[in-house]
Amino acid sequence: MAVLSGNRVVSVTPGARLEGVRPGMRKREAESMCPMLELVAADPERDARAFEKVMAALEQLAPRWEVTSPGRCSVPSRGPARFFGGEAAVAGKVLEAVRSAIGGLARKNPTGPASHPPAVGVSVVDGPWAAAVLAERAARAAGSVPSHLLRGAPGSSTGNPGGTPIVVVPPGAAARHLGGLPTAALMQGGGSWGPAEDREHLVEVLERLGLHTLGRYANLEPSDVLSRFGRLGLRAHDMARGAESSLLCPSERPGDLEVSTVFDPPATTVEQVAFMARSSAVQMQAGLAERGLVCTRVLVSVRTAGGDRIDRLWRDEGALDPSGVAQRTRWQLEGWVTRNAASRECPPGTDGDPADRDGAAPDPGVASLLLRADQAIPHQGDQLGLWSRPGKTPERVEKGVARLDAMLGPGRVTSPRLGGGRSPAERHDKRPFGVEGPDGGEPAAPWPGAPPSPQPTLVWRDPQPLGLFDREGAPVAVNGRGLVSAPPAVCTDLSGRPEEVLSWAGPWCIDERWWDPLGQRRRARIQVLLGSGAHLVTLEHGQWRLEATYD
Repeated sequence: MAVLSGNRVVSVTPGARLEGVRPGMRKREAESMCPMLELVAADPERDARAFEKVMAALEQLAPRWEVTSPGRCSVPSRGPARFFGGEAAVAGKVLEAVRSAIGGLARKNPTGPASHPPAVGVSVVDGPWAAAVLAERAARAAGSVPSHLLRGAPGSSTGNPGGTPIVVVPPGAAARHLGGLPTAALMQGGGSWGPAEDREHLVEVLERLGLHTLGRYANLEPSDVLSRFGRLGLRAHDMARGAESSLLCPSERPGDLEVSTVFDPPATTVEQVAFMARSSAVQMQAGLAERGLVCTRVLVSVRTAGGDRIDRLWRDEGALDPSGVAQRTRWQLEGWVTRNAASRECPPGTDGDPADRDGAAPDPGVASLLLRADQAIPHQGDQLGLWSRPGKTPERVEKGVARLDAMLGPGRVTSPRLGGGRSPAERHDKRPFGVEGPDGGEPAAPWPGAPPSPQPTLVWRDPQPLGLFDREGAPVAVNGRGLVSAPPAVCTDLSGRPEEVLSWAGPWCIDERWWDPLGQRRRARIQVLLGSGAHLVTLEHGQWRLEATYD
């Protein structure tokens, strides 16, 4: 089985991994590797509902668990270690509780082979990112591991079944345990410390520079890292040397910054609560912005009309925006509903399926919602994009484009991209909105015969004929060796109005598909500077045409 998102595999079961299916593969490639592969659409809400059972088991051991994403959570170990008699004992208790919880889930969905039990990794180490990475490695050592925890680690093996799923690192020794890991490990551990594209680019640059391990990267001076790779690189450098700044403890917690909402009458659907969570998060974010802070850990506390209380800490190193808070509130409530649906008698015909509740809130409804900025850090600024906000295209824009596609037909809404080619028209590429990857030529390729940069800003769809003459009034020609008959001196448009050529450059000659009598094209291009501006003109079949204009 594999999970798909955007026509790419994002997660695979151990059985699919043994067949060669890996995260990042396209759907067709994955199916060619494993013809019997069962494909499932990605659904974070489904994952959150399933993970709630695990969180319920863990909260019996210790409070203040922080959920980074469904399937990954963390907790400060100092208190539980004192209670259970050491960090190794705590890790053992956690492992036992998680295995017991997910064992029940696996029995309800026995899709994988029995020889591949659910994989769990537990680590105790300085810093949440280091803990996540070492826990993933511990899970691989103990057996197979859910591949959505290994994103960004191509070629990972299923590990040694005889390994241990627990790693306990003494304080201050994180750098030694991380030093031998490849730099691609920066893509693991949840990856909320920076945009995926920026992290991938950083890893690619480090590998090109010969820094193939975290240890070699950690040996660089922080000042050199900051000047070369910026804040993102410096943060990765801190993580590589075991000096994470975001520890699981209160650091600059604005305790008075919380927003509470009372529902009267009680809210009866999850969507009602999520809507108010977003409004409350906007208010909380405004208060943080006044202090120059962003929230990285939020407490979502829900009280039901029946007196139950549902608390959960959610962490995101990339800062939690209002939409993210609303999404996590929805996950929290749906997970709670799922867990309680299994513990009581369900109406006839529902078979305990939480989907049959159709988004119902916890019975007998939600009475109040509290959001508290449990941890905040100084805002370091963002580079805004075209949509006046950082990051990817806003969801509302994507939904609007989807509606236009439905009205106009698939692929009719396009966005401009820089493509590859020898002519300006070929380099101005248009692709269906949201489609990534080079469909045409590679922009960085040499492209012999193409005019040099900078590229013209205006490309004429229908190039207009014009005349190009030398000082004697003879038409300028280009011979087979790429030489002009005489320097151009005068240019005339369709009306015959002459303009003096102040300067010129070229020619750049192209002989495309010379082996095909029907498809062959021979062209020569010249840049000319006139009083009206700079232009790119093309000679083909003895006729000069205005192809493009420079700014």
